[in-house]
Amino acid sequence: MSRPETSPLLGHRSSPSRLAVWKERLSEEVDVDDCGSALTAQCVIAGAADAAAYGQTGTWVAFMTGNLTQLTMSATTIGMTRPSPESSVNRLMLSGSSVLGFIVGAFVAMHLDRRFGSRSRGKLASMAVARAAVCFVVAAWVAWEARRGHGWDGWIGAGALALLAINMGSMAVNAQKVGNGPYATTVVFTATLAQLFSDPLLPFAVSSASLKRAKSIFGLILGAALSQAIMILTPRLTETREETRLLKEASSYGSAYALIFVGIVEVVAVGLWLRVKPAAAAATGR
Repeated sequence: MSRPETSPLLGHRSSPSRLAVWKERLSEEVDVDDCGSALTAQCVIAGAADAAAYGQTGTWVAFMTGNLTQLTMSATTIGMTRPSPESSVNRLMLSGSSVLGFIVGAFVAMHLDRRFGSRSRGKLASMAVARAAVCFVVAAWVAWEARRGHGWDGWIGAGALALLAINMGSMAVNAQKVGNGPYATTVVFTATLAQLFSDPLLPFAVSSASLKRAKSIFGLILGAALSQAIMILTPRLTETREETRLLKEASSYGSAYALIFVGIVEVVAVGLWLRVKPAAAAATGR
């Protein structure tokens, strides 16, 4: 019996495999006008990470202006005082590690942009995956140290701050390179506030640019509030279980849970980057 001219194998070959479809999708450039949800998620992440870090060390990981001021003040105090105050030495170490980590993160993100393109869907999603992994690792580390009775003091805090700041540095570069200044997750928030409330249309109307700025500020506030709520609720939950922990331990556990929350939002951001429309579709009006 002769085989039909159109065989199933031929039809199977003509359809692209799932792997090929995913490769093509990850190689696409994203439409910058459709990135609002992913970039708002990054603002939530910045606020939540800063709340977790600042609550333990008085040090920021996303906003570097305060860190640089603290770093300069501590260095000046150490240079002009003998013996150097221990508090200034500790502040120099914590603020310095955060600033250095932020620089490293921005530097790495810049080179990845040059290699893969600043608006590559695969690069944006992969970096979010890497940042989520870092958050989960730091959360596990902080929780483990808390069980040993350690907080974010000394080199533990410096190491955790550096890793989180690397995340924030790379994320800030992503936001700027994608072309959405209002969503930049660094000190640009200060300029965002100024631009938002200097809009001549307010309060009677809201321009598209002002709406983006408002969403970025709301994302920051929401992230910080949720992170702080997690850190406050953790000691209360341990009390209901009648566990006897030192306040420092309970507080450190709270920051670990807050960082787990940050990692979860990073995972959500991965999905949001994958859902952004491709630039080619926007150009053709699809």
